[in-house]
Amino acid sequence: MDNKTAFTLALALVVIFAADHFYFDWGLPTIFGKLLASFSEWLAFWR
Repeated sequence: MDNKTAFTLALALVVIFAADHFYFDWGLPTIFGKLLASFSEWLAFWR
């Protein structure tokens, strides 16, 4: 992955979260936080 691709992906992620915050109110940070906690528990189980 080159710098241009990494920058584009990071920018897309920031735009998605900004659109969620200002326009859509989907609650993406909460959803991703719950998914991360679930994934962490799953990893701890299989450790």
